[in-house]
Amino acid sequence: MPIMPTKDSFQVRVKNAVKGNYHPSMRRSLQSIALYEADRCLTHRYPQLRPFQMKFALFATAVDLLETLDFLDYYDRQEIMFRRKALKDPLTPDVAWRRMTMISREINETILPKAKELIENDDNSEKSHGEICALLLQSMYQENNENSQSKPHPPMWEFNNNNHAFTVFRIYFRGAAEDPNIFPATPPKVVEVPTKKPPNLQGPNNVKGGGDFPLSSVAQFDDSAVLTEEQRQHFVDEGYLHVKQVVPAKLVHAALGAINAALCKPGGNVEVDDDGTRYCPGVGGSDAILNLLKHSKVWTLAQRLLGKGNISDVQRGQIALRPPNPALIAAGGPENKDGSLSPTQWHIDGMGKNEHPPFSLLVGVTLSDALQPNCGNFGVFPNSHKKLLPLLKEKVESGSSWYSNENSTEKPAFHNGVQVLAEAGDAVLVHNLTAHRAVPNASHAIRYQVYFRLKHKDHARNIENGSLLDDLFVEFEGLSKD
Repeated sequence: MPIMPTKDSFQVRVKNAVKGNYHPSMRRSLQSIALYEADRCLTHRYPQLRPFQMKFALFATAVDLLETLDFLDYYDRQEIMFRRKALKDPLTPDVAWRRMTMISREINETILPKAKELIENDDNSEKSHGEICALLLQSMYQENNENSQSKPHPPMWEFNNNNHAFTVFRIYFRGAAEDPNIFPATPPKVVEVPTKKPPNLQGPNNVKGGGDFPLSSVAQFDDSAVLTEEQRQHFVDEGYLHVKQVVPAKLVHAALGAINAALCKPGGNVEVDDDGTRYCPGVGGSDAILNLLKHSKVWTLAQRLLGKGNISDVQRGQIALRPPNPALIAAGGPENKDGSLSPTQWHIDGMGKNEHPPFSLLVGVTLSDALQPNCGNFGVFPNSHKKLLPLLKEKVESGSSWYSNENSTEKPAFHNGVQVLAEAGDAVLVHNLTAHRAVPNASHAIRYQVYFRLKHKDHARNIENGSLLDDLFVEFEGLSKD
């Protein structure tokens, strides 16, 4: 067998095995690799742990190991640790333990006997481990496909759901035994285990996502997603924050696909009611839309502002499309106008209903590039939140009407409006009292945007006790806790 490179590690071998790229068909194979390596890392620790602690430690260590693979993004790691991809239900420690024990059994009972037969063949005596794996994989393919004796196996067949232990064999074995020169098993960190058995260790088998297990693979808090001190101060001072490339392209494409598919259906894709025009009703609650928030860094960055665990459940997003304006196109397109905004043409949500904004933080995810002004950009008026709070308090306490709509000239004039120049995958995080607006679209393309309105779990209580009228940042606990 060939000598392994000097720099040998879990990360190097896994990356080589998948050729440096992740594909969804690899999900179970990478899950098996992470569980197998986690088991190696914990062998010395098992004697000191109770059975439920062993399961907890195995699961948590597998999650930590996936974090060390730089070719995976945040959503990839979540997907790998699903129990069932179709349902997106989280793998539980109990199921993870059972799957781990099945990996060695599968290798010992199915893969090794066939590998030994190939290795003992004189024609293969000089072949490398990689060449043996190729022969073995082809043999298994032909055995499972009687009509394909002369055909090579498909490129991704190694990662077929029934072969999830094969890549473990590729990485950890040389010949018919574990590689004696395998890299040392080192956990990324020592996992703290609970002292009492959690009531939900086994987890629900019929729940799509959710569950209260602390390491749920749905909408996890991503410790790597942080805000700099400069970003935090910008949010405090200006009332909004533009964060770049925080939503993976695959999530953007999935959302665009869902929206465009709905737009192409006959009828029913646009509704007009008291709240304005709504596009693609029903699509806002789909996984393709919710994943933009819950399976990207945006979910954590919002909690960096509102506080970890403080966001009420989000069940839908608003699909905000800005169609081209033919008159503006005829007048010369985006270049015909400067980027200034009318100082009184703005709104805050809830304004027309004479009530508090019904949420704490507005989050906008950009799905199509708006890299120059007048392309349907998000318009914002920096620092307006500080000026609007005392006005809102005065209106509420006097019982008088709040400004009726975006076009009302009675509103304060803000002369510092900014058009956010954003790429697909960017996001804006906006204080609920920051004045904003949509900019007309003088380009030839639809502007695609999705908005989520995040509510602090104590929002209703803060309205009732009046604290929202006294402190702009009463609900932004993350600014003081981080």
